[in-house]
Amino acid sequence: MLKRLRLLVLFAALLPLPLLAQDQPDSTQNTDERVSEWLRDVAGALESAADAIEDDSSNHDHDDDDDEHDHDHFLPEPLDDPYLLNVPFERERGPYRQLPALRYNRVEGFVLGIGLEPIDWQSDDRTKIHGQLGYAFAARSWRYTAGLEVRPFGGDDPANVKLGLAYRRNTATNDAWKTSWTENSLASFFFKNDFFDYYEVQGASAYGAWRAAPGAKLSLTYRSEAYHHLERETGWALFGGSFRRNPLIEEGRMHSVTATLAGRTPQRSWRRGLAYRLSSELGRGLGGDFSFNRYVASGRVATPLSARNALDVKLRGGWTTASAPTQKRFTLGGVGSVRGYPQNAYAGTRMIAANAAVAYNDPNWLDGDLLVLGLFDAGYVDAEDVAGPFESDQLLASAGVGLCATNTALRFELMWPLRAGVSGPTLWIRLGD
Repeated sequence: MLKRLRLLVLFAALLPLPLLAQDQPDSTQNTDERVSEWLRDVAGALESAADAIEDDSSNHDHDDDDDEHDHDHFLPEPLDDPYLLNVPFERERGPYRQLPALRYNRVEGFVLGIGLEPIDWQSDDRTKIHGQLGYAFAARSWRYTAGLEVRPFGGDDPANVKLGLAYRRNTATNDAWKTSWTENSLASFFFKNDFFDYYEVQGASAYGAWRAAPGAKLSLTYRSEAYHHLERETGWALFGGSFRRNPLIEEGRMHSVTATLAGRTPQRSWRRGLAYRLSSELGRGLGGDFSFNRYVASGRVATPLSARNALDVKLRGGWTTASAPTQKRFTLGGVGSVRGYPQNAYAGTRMIAANAAVAYNDPNWLDGDLLVLGLFDAGYVDAEDVAGPFESDQLLASAGVGLCATNTALRFELMWPLRAGVSGPTLWIRLGD
């Protein structure tokens, strides 16, 4: 009985359902009883589907220099505790990583694909062809990546270096740091909550990656790619609501060099750990239709405050030159950045965001498996004016409470926006943070 209940709760966690969100229709709230009955028959199938989506983002190597997922390779042993530092390493991908072959969103609809993974850091492979082929049903378009990787010093290379070439036509987003592809796909499928903004990239890349230590990695990537706008192609979801439009982008060809340094400390508890990521995308003087530079720094630290309390802080900052195209600017608001505000509603060329959680754990509550969270988000993004001073009315802030099970990825978050004129609160049931 308990096992079955846990399955249903886990499924609910996979659906970031805004029970009190200001932009969601009240009819969603009236479906709870119907959903509960239906879940008894399909929870197992959906859990398997979620596992299939997550396979590409947690156990294998992926793609995009503004996306990540190198979790298990940097931990000394498998861990069961999901409330670990999972950003900035977990969501933003290195140059050789691929998108999940199974996903759903408003610009592609269902994407079903197959693929060959790049060289795994743990393997003895010296040369490997990798790639992915998928079809986006709503967009009526093929999505593909084809590449070759080599380890120039052999599979037993103590320096852990690999070099690669790739060509792709695929969907890209700069929002993968905000939540996982699993959560985003299931939220889109069930309630039309698509947290990402998208554009299409087509072109070639050459890269090198150096795993300098078990917890640190440096990569350098050259890209020559064309950017294309993607329209909202589907309005379907299982339940109500409506999809946001996908923002317009500036189309053209981009030549850039991106350097990324990312690392983390081994973490054996939700109470202590450190992760960081630094990225520079340089596009000035390389030709093409765009000339700009873009810099992003992110980090996360967890530290104990007492025997039962811990503080978890995430910081992210970004700056780009004024000449950056729309798709390379920064957005804040909603899930993954400053909760309680409309999703990705605030944009600019300079951004800073902070998320803090104070976690309390009582060993008498559910055998110590429950964390009570005090939550606070704050963020600032300029109004497209690089030279302008800081303006307090552009500061976004929210506060709230949450619950997190230490033995699952289930999170409940209730957030109030602190800015005048924004209604709230919003309640979300989420998978991770």
